[in-house]
Amino acid sequence: MKVILLQDVTKVGKKWEVKNVADGFAQNSLIPRRLAEAATASAVTRAEAARKFSEENKVASAETLSRNLKTLEGVRVEISAKANEQGHLFAAIHESEITKAIKEKTGIVVSPEFLKSAHPIKTVGEHTIEIVAGDAKGACTVVVTAK
Repeated sequence: MKVILLQDVTKVGKKWEVKNVADGFAQNSLIPRRLAEAATASAVTRAEAARKFSEENKVASAETLSRNLKTLEGVRVEISAKANEQGHLFAAIHESEITKAIKEKTGIVVSPEFLKSAHPIKTVGEHTIEIVAGDAKGACTVVVTAK
């Protein structure tokens, strides 16, 4: 069965791709969880337009971010989270939380896809996060404190 992915699905494909998957997998898992929809002619046309808009929007935000990277260079963002006595966080800090903190501190909107981190932050302390927008690169420091 041909479906259009509405979100990135691990081991299947990326958002807005048209994929051929097993009928049972599509009808019992992807479609009920709103991860995909049936690939009708009108849905394919709509998905192509959405993909094109998404790519244009990503390029525009990358250009804006590359201009603002000098402002973000050296910025120290503070995030407080619950931690135990050893400094391990109860819940990891992900890219979306970091981008929210950057926006609150500097007013610059950074999409989570531009943050390059090997893994979510799970300990108290200073962590350097790399920001990559096209060819431009920068970094900011995230300081995690215990509540």
